[in-house]
Amino acid sequence: MRVLKKASAFVLALALVLPVVSTPDAVAAKKKAPELLFKTTDALPDTTQTIYIKKNGAKILKTTWSTSKKDVAKLTKKKKTQADIKTGGAGDTSAKITAKVKYKIGKKVKTKKLTCKVNVVWLAVERSAARTNLTNGNTELAIYFNLPTTNINKYDSIPEEGEILDVGYWTTSVDNVVEVVNTSAASGETVKVSKVTDSDYRGRPIVTIDLGKPVTEPTSYHVTLMGFKGAGSKMIFQTDVTADPQKVTLSQVEWLNQEMKGDISLILTADVPFNVEAAEFVPENNTFIKVKDENGKELPITDISATTNKVAGDMLIINLKGGADSKKFTVEYNNSLASNYIDPTKVYYFTENTLVVDKYTTNE
Repeated sequence: MRVLKKASAFVLALALVLPVVSTPDAVAAKKKAPELLFKTTDALPDTTQTIYIKKNGAKILKTTWSTSKKDVAKLTKKKKTQADIKTGGAGDTSAKITAKVKYKIGKKVKTKKLTCKVNVVWLAVERSAARTNLTNGNTELAIYFNLPTTNINKYDSIPEEGEILDVGYWTTSVDNVVEVVNTSAASGETVKVSKVTDSDYRGRPIVTIDLGKPVTEPTSYHVTLMGFKGAGSKMIFQTDVTADPQKVTLSQVEWLNQEMKGDISLILTADVPFNVEAAEFVPENNTFIKVKDENGKELPITDISATTNKVAGDMLIINLKGGADSKKFTVEYNNSLASNYIDPTKVYYFTENTLVVDKYTTNE
């Protein structure tokens, strides 16, 4: 009996140590039928897009691809798990791509039809906005497009109104790229543009127009993008943008000698809330703000941060090295300071660029 008990204990211990081996049926149960990564997609005319099949653990034996409209979406390259689709030249139309997949899970072989709708759409302006430039404080107009395109940064000469050409790109001349008209002005004057650049936002292209200065009054603009190479053709895009700027007045709250050791902290506030999460400066990279004592000597800044006070609101705190002997401080700042603290998707501007701080408080 004692030998039997020992044998039983050994078997139980061995079962706890050895890994559990899954049966083929158990492994197959975790797998499922292949599927397309997306069931619908938008594409520009005259572009190529790849459609992928997600295997989901199954073994794909064969895939038969087909299209409902070859002139809209033509199959140019086919594999078991992907196919390249070349769209036609006309927009605002669609086609259905079908993948008949023969696959194997475990010992079972099955067939399934997968479909994807390809919508061929023209490149278009999705939305427009005015905002403050993050680096120089200027107002800029941002034009967002509906689809990604690799042609957004290529330029050409100015086409005629409504004209679509099939050759060429934009030039690098700003005047040939964009026209901005101030529609708030009685005469509808043309605005001198400082710079036009392109960037990317969540896979969508943006054309950014720097107006070269902060806009300080509510202003409406009519924007024309010229010679834009959208989808194999030059196109003209027009949109209206309204800038509704909000002024920022930086004011003194107080200054204090926190540790009574000769180092001063200036506390400032503004009539627009600071973005507290983004309000951090690396002192050695600070080019936005300078502080001078009453003798005009510039004081080193050890830290700049923002905080929220229930009574005083959002405040900017500037910690200085030294300054305890001074009774007055001059704070010099530029417009880009506001952009780093305040919502950069909106238009803000400073009313002044210099502030005198002469209020003193101690911890006593």
